[in-house]
Amino acid sequence: MVTSETTIAELHATLQIAFGWSDCHLHQFVIHGKHYGIAYLGGLSFADNPDQVRLADFRLRTGERFFYEYNFHIPWRHEIRVEQILSPAPGQRYPVCVGGARAAPPEECDGPHAFLALRQHYHPHELLERLLVLIGDPDAHHDPYEELRTLQYWAAINRCDRRAINRQLRHEAMTTSETEACA
Repeated sequence: MVTSETTIAELHATLQIAFGWSDCHLHQFVIHGKHYGIAYLGGLSFADNPDQVRLADFRLRTGERFFYEYNFHIPWRHEIRVEQILSPAPGQRYPVCVGGARAAPPEECDGPHAFLALRQHYHPHELLERLLVLIGDPDAHHDPYEELRTLQYWAAINRCDRRAINRQLRHEAMTTSETEACA
């Protein structure tokens, strides 16, 4: 959940946290047929300042959709749908993750088709076999901890860690407010 006062730049940062991505690729939003985003040297430029364009400016309605495109070389195109429009709850900090169906795909997995192929490759039976091999002979692997991290990720692929996302969102909000206080 975000507020209507959320800017395009803040929405991008929120999505990066929710996906667990590192913001190392170009991106843009396409809202009502117009492109919005953060301009980078050697990248796209946009007519509007992303720190000043708020979601309220679009007068979005429940059920309305827009797009978030990330990494233009291996494009991720996410459709964002307005689920509800509510008044902010007193005392609630925003943004907040209220749920999710699965873990986000790894940022550098070569796009949606490659992600689906990896998901098939790391089927639960394959995970179990690789774990048994790793346990049986950990010295046979160059970096057994890296292999364990990979297996852990794929074992939890059908689980969204909402609490971890919210911790990161709170941490980012605190870091941002501390930076603004020093300016």
